[in-house]
Amino acid sequence: MLSLIWGLVAFIGMMFGFFPILIFINWVNLPFAAAGLAIGLVSLVKSKPVDNAPWLVGITCCALAVAIGIVRLAVANSPI
Repeated sequence: MLSLIWGLVAFIGMMFGFFPILIFINWVNLPFAAAGLAIGLVSLVKSKPVDNAPWLVGITCCALAVAIGIVRLAVANSPI
């Protein structure tokens, strides 16, 4: 359940990072989402294969938050 909650918080933080004045949130959210992704992967490996849904949702949210956050920072810091 920790991975699910962590992933949802990271995804919401990534959404706030889309506002131009709040781009600094992405710099805080990226390590937070990466840590959540690592926790989710460890939980997935150590859990029973029957109940993987919360971990998979948490892993997906964290992975999306990391990927979209990196793209957002790359676009915001581009010289164009």
